[in-house]
Amino acid sequence: MQLPWEKNAVTVLVMGDVMLDECLDGDVKRISPEAPVPVHRVVERRRMAGGAANAARNVQLAGGKTYLCAVVGADEVGAQLRAALRQDGISDDYLVRAAPRETIRKTRIYAQNQQMLRVDHERIQVLNAAEQQQLYATAECLQFDVLLLSDYGKGTLPAPLTARLIALARGRGSKVVVDPCGCDFQHYADADLITPNLPEARRALDAVVAQQNDGEQLGRALQQRYPRLRDVLVTMGKRGMIYVPLATTKTSVLQRTRAREVFDVSGAGDTVAALMALAAGCDISVTQALELASHGAGLVVEKRGTQAVTAAELKRSLSADDIHSSTHKIVAPQQLSHTLGNSSGRIVFTNGCFDILHAGHVAFLEQARARGDLLIVALNSDRSVSRLKGSARPIIPLQARLRLVAALSCVDLVSWFEEDTPAALIASINPQVLVKGADWQTQDIAGADIVQRQGGTVTTIPLLRGHSTTAIVDRVRDGADGAVTNH
Repeated sequence: MQLPWEKNAVTVLVMGDVMLDECLDGDVKRISPEAPVPVHRVVERRRMAGGAANAARNVQLAGGKTYLCAVVGADEVGAQLRAALRQDGISDDYLVRAAPRETIRKTRIYAQNQQMLRVDHERIQVLNAAEQQQLYATAECLQFDVLLLSDYGKGTLPAPLTARLIALARGRGSKVVVDPCGCDFQHYADADLITPNLPEARRALDAVVAQQNDGEQLGRALQQRYPRLRDVLVTMGKRGMIYVPLATTKTSVLQRTRAREVFDVSGAGDTVAALMALAAGCDISVTQALELASHGAGLVVEKRGTQAVTAAELKRSLSADDIHSSTHKIVAPQQLSHTLGNSSGRIVFTNGCFDILHAGHVAFLEQARARGDLLIVALNSDRSVSRLKGSARPIIPLQARLRLVAALSCVDLVSWFEEDTPAALIASINPQVLVKGADWQTQDIAGADIVQRQGGTVTTIPLLRGHSTTAIVDRVRDGADGAVTNH
């Protein structure tokens, strides 16, 4: 299966406000003796591209080609942002570094997988005339099919520059998609599509119309208020999104959202704008474009922090049999490298016996998936388990274990290995992240040296106490009563 923009090789130039999104994962187990406030113990720090940079990341990982053109500070945060972009295969050559500008950073603090607090480090600085010209000149040198303006109101897209960029794109016959911000949409005139959410649409209208909660009415009101606006896509959260075409003779298209377990809505708007921009570069219908955007947004809200959707995730979500079966996730070890192809996302790898799947396994795999964009789980074969655990194991044969692990939504691909360790399998796919339980020392983890030589990271995750296959087997054998509890 190919996505439309993979067939047509669509290139999107993304311009707008970039920032670094930082996640501090940890736990809260006590109150500070200094004041009645919780003490957050940081376990892991993750940094991701945010704002317009996340929109570019969505374009790239979804299978398109992207240029990111923006202004960042010549500071350490800017360097971290550029490193995060390069890790996703996005060039930082078109980022203009300006001093003494400070790169925006948003820090989200999580405890037990719940967001506690967001801390913003930002100072809004509108680009001066020289910086605007430098940014425009950079865009002028690039060839692109679609211009995506990702406006967060931080000063990178002042009205004069926005108007010039739209004129540049339209003069070349390129499409223009805008993810808008602010109270005045006039400077987005002549864009092919704008994608406000409900609050953004209301802010751009007068007080009476702003009371409207109907997406189609808001879209029509925007077109009347700003006569040079064209199509409008109003995103409405759990109610879905509605596409309002400029021509009143055409019918608006409502795309309802799919039932999802919403974990974090951060970056969902970036995903919708990015996928609609990719769709704008293809000869596909509005209905098909909205279907793709809806699938992408639904996948992103299930992730923690600011995340992007990958081409592989979209294809699986779009596949009709994906709703009914997870067997397509099971890949033979000799086919695993080919299945991954040229995946540009951050690949996470872990392995184990997974004999009698339990809550500890699920919690571990969910945390492992949060470390990247695609999680591969490799299982010991039956003979490998027997050599490791004794002749009485495994309890569950390999094919059943594969099916059970593949059924978990946090797992992207499942394979197996016959050897005592998965070192050969790891070497064949070169994952960026290798994860094991905290009961392992890094130097003892099979394949750690391989991953580290390739510049990847090896990390351990605390295990859910009171849960283990061995303990379950012992309880059954001993005839113990009661359920396994979390001590």
